[in-house]
Amino acid sequence: MTGADPSDRELLEAWRSGDRRAGERLIRRHFRDVHAYFARRAARLHPGLEPGELAQRTFAAMVAARDRFDGEFRPYLFGIARIQLRKAYGELVARTEDVSPSRIGLRDPRTSVSRLFARRQDVERIAAAIAELPEEFRSVLEAFYVRGHSIDAIAVELSIPKGTVKSRLSRGREHLRRRLGTDADDAK
Repeated sequence: MTGADPSDRELLEAWRSGDRRAGERLIRRHFRDVHAYFARRAARLHPGLEPGELAQRTFAAMVAARDRFDGEFRPYLFGIARIQLRKAYGELVARTEDVSPSRIGLRDPRTSVSRLFARRQDVERIAAAIAELPEEFRSVLEAFYVRGHSIDAIAVELSIPKGTVKSRLSRGREHLRRRLGTDADDAK
């Protein structure tokens, strides 16, 4: 590593080369910001989401993928954080779906049970339509909409150019519109 304050890239490379302290330093450098990200967002989504646990999940996922990653570290880390927030919220909703809407505190009191049910049916219909798409579109749509990856992250993950990712997203949405029989692109 060079200099008194090495870059994220330098710390990551040193960590990959076996320097555990570089990894610890990299995690310490970003832990407070990741925790603050969750503290702001988790409180708005649901009181059952714990910022500390979500931060731990984020760093565990980052550690598991650290050797496969290549690019800007901070955006990659916050991409993982977004995915972990979505997963945790989905798990929480799945655990509480049989609970009365009044007990889980719906954000919009005008939301009726029939609207919630209709949304769930829409999600299931969209998921089924995505599952029927050719792999090239399915993998990009799932990465972007379900896992919350950025276009840059998808390009790295699938080893394809960013322009190809954008094209597949566009063409995949068009396939979905045709399969679902809708003119509007609600997913954008």
